[in-house]
Amino acid sequence: MGKIKDFLSNIGFDDNERYEEEEMYEEEDVVEEEEVQEEPARAPKNTRPAAPAHESTPAYRKAGSIETIKPATYSDAHKIVEKLREGNIIVFSLELVDDELAVRILDFVYGGTFALDGKIKEVGTRVYVVTNAGINLSEIAGDSQQKNPNYR
Repeated sequence: MGKIKDFLSNIGFDDNERYEEEEMYEEEDVVEEEEVQEEPARAPKNTRPAAPAHESTPAYRKAGSIETIKPATYSDAHKIVEKLREGNIIVFSLELVDDELAVRILDFVYGGTFALDGKIKEVGTRVYVVTNAGINLSEIAGDSQQKNPNYR
């Protein structure tokens, strides 16, 4: 057994060094433990659940009113979506704008309508109705979507 200890001490495994290192760790690890009270797993019955930090509003509400808008610029598309967010039904006509601007306005309104889970329907030549998710658009005689080449 002495030969093994000699061999181990020659390659750096000296028992005395290991014991000294363990004593250093023991001195560092000594921490006074405080008594910890365990909390009950369930909340007492007389407490109320926490209220949310803010009230969330649904993306749609019941129809407030019917708004008629004749957009003349691209910024009017934002007004259409804002009116939709307020819970209104919007009827808008793109008869007064050129084709390129009409497509841009339609793209914006379609995106906003999709984001709010609403519906959009062409009810006449370049005349559209936009509603919230809670409102159904019934079919009008004929399918106007097939008549409009700009319909997407």
